[in-house]
Amino acid sequence: MRKIFTVNYRRKIIALLSDVQYKQAEKMLKESSNDELEAFWHIIVAGYPVCFAKKHHKTLCNYLKDYPYTYAESLTTYRIFPELGSGILITKTQWFELH
Repeated sequence: MRKIFTVNYRRKIIALLSDVQYKQAEKMLKESSNDELEAFWHIIVAGYPVCFAKKHHKTLCNYLKDYPYTYAESLTTYRIFPELGSGILITKTQWFELH
């Protein structure tokens, strides 16, 4: 029988964040499922800030349940480049706008 190992995204997230960022996300980390934590982790790794990841991780998780995309595809296809500010107009609907 093959063993299936689950990734502990809570630990992966904690390893990526500073103490201040972790304190911002601590309540969310305790209340989220591992699937939601995986979405949060992917958003952080893609370069989005913690506050953005906290706001949108559940939407991304739910979005990918209905569409055959990977996290990498959804985050690069619809990326808004937060470092450039809000002046970018993207014609496609953003995954974080979908409900």
